[in-house]
Amino acid sequence: ELEGRVKSKDAYMLIYKRKEPEQHLREDLANFIPSHLRTAIEEQNRKHEQEAQNEMEVQRSEADVIVQAEIRKENLFRSLPCMEGDGFFISTDWLKHWISLDPISDTCDKVNNKLISSQYGLPDPRKVHEMKCISEEAWNAILVQYGQKEDSTALPTTALCVQTVTSECKDRVQRREARDLIERLKELLAQTPDPDDRMAFWISKQ
Repeated sequence: ELEGRVKSKDAYMLIYKRKEPEQHLREDLANFIPSHLRTAIEEQNRKHEQEAQNEMEVQRSEADVIVQAEIRKENLFRSLPCMEGDGFFISTDWLKHWISLDPISDTCDKVNNKLISSQYGLPDPRKVHEMKCISEEAWNAILVQYGQKEDSTALPTTALCVQTVTSECKDRVQRREARDLIERLKELLAQTPDPDDRMAFWISKQ
């Protein structure tokens, strides 16, 4: 027995009235409707039942798809932490984007690590606040399910960009030396020069 109601545009109703005892009515019930009409009715009923059964199968299939998608996302979420061994860096913005999406109705963007990569294609130490470390299992699953943009690269946690660190240190030293030089010049310029000093010279204020 099918649940719910079976709807059809080919609805029909046959009304018969017979003035005989109910017992005779039950005995002759099979003869009330002509055989060709009874066959047609049975065929219509069979089609309606099959349509309803197919609809139920589709609904069950759609429900299974939703459940499986939710399970995959939950399993991936649980595998994110890098508990032991080496992992990979991934953009925090992408993770937030992925977590906020509905696994069925929404489309997830491909992974994009370009913004957290140095000019050498390695994890940029200056942007550690913009990245998260995830397990290798989670990284591989993300690549399979969502893919990665062409200009994005895998960023192993063991490969922080040393060149960027070196360049940053040099830049900081140079900036500090420049500040020290400026402060020294300010001190010297603040002093009143000796007008009789033959070694003194004029310089433009600009």
